[in-house]
Amino acid sequence: MQPDTSEYFRLYLNRQGGVDESASEDAPYWEHFRIESGAEDELVERAKIDAPIAEYLLVDNARPRASAFEKGILVVLRGANFNAGADPEDMVSIRAWLEPGRLVTVSPRRVFTVEDIRGGLMRGAGPSSPSGVLVSLADGIVDRMVTVIDDYEERTDALFAMTPEEREQSRTLQDDIVLLRSGAALLRRHLTPQRDAILQLAREAKGAMFSEVETLELREVADRTIRFVEELDSVRERATVLQDEIKFVAAERMNRNMYVLSIVAAIFLPLSLFTGLLGINVGGIPGTESPDAFWIVTVGLLLLVPFEIWFLRRTGLI
Repeated sequence: MQPDTSEYFRLYLNRQGGVDESASEDAPYWEHFRIESGAEDELVERAKIDAPIAEYLLVDNARPRASAFEKGILVVLRGANFNAGADPEDMVSIRAWLEPGRLVTVSPRRVFTVEDIRGGLMRGAGPSSPSGVLVSLADGIVDRMVTVIDDYEERTDALFAMTPEEREQSRTLQDDIVLLRSGAALLRRHLTPQRDAILQLAREAKGAMFSEVETLELREVADRTIRFVEELDSVRERATVLQDEIKFVAAERMNRNMYVLSIVAAIFLPLSLFTGLLGINVGGIPGTESPDAFWIVTVGLLLLVPFEIWFLRRTGLI
């Protein structure tokens, strides 16, 4: 696990993929805050941005978006949560404000992509501009989704690979399918607006603060996001098909059992009728004085069974 070093930092960029520690305040820079909502005043004071923008950057449960303002571009992205003890579906957000010469990013929780890009800059292998940092953030967040999407596809493949006997013996199959569908739906709910946000950002990038290469990279990130959404749709559809198949098999088994019980009931109903009639406590029951009456009735009932079976087959009931 990487050490947590993303509480706050400001990095001046040397335009060659590294950090210029001796740069003046006029040099392009990337400033990052990890703060919760309610700290708008601190963000306004330290980052020197307008209060409405600070409120946008710290709003709770921010949905992915990309909006152009007079002074810059506001971007909100979400990525899988890889923090210790967290579920990947519990998405983390990164909010960014880009204007000429600087990028301000805010995240309520730790975002490993931020630390990856910072580490690359410290090694001299990072983006060369604030807009490049934003593109790298979008690329890194989407790239980290690969492991989550692959995990969902592998889980779906494993369920489909189960034999009918294994499915019948599994006690957690239904729960596994429900978790798979609900998790895929949750991820898709975040990735769909993120796809639109990245596409919007790519459109805003034309002729703005992005280079032509960065604009092409944004389009590539948007294409990957679209592919992830399609793969999640595939996971949900396959899980639905599997769940329908399990329900169909269960219904068929229940219908078969009910059919067998109905046949048994049809066979024993006449037998019960005759024995019930012979057992009523009224006078005139034939054979009450005969010692052979019991055996005669027993043999008669036994002969009645194959006759009933023949009759049911003749009528097409069995």
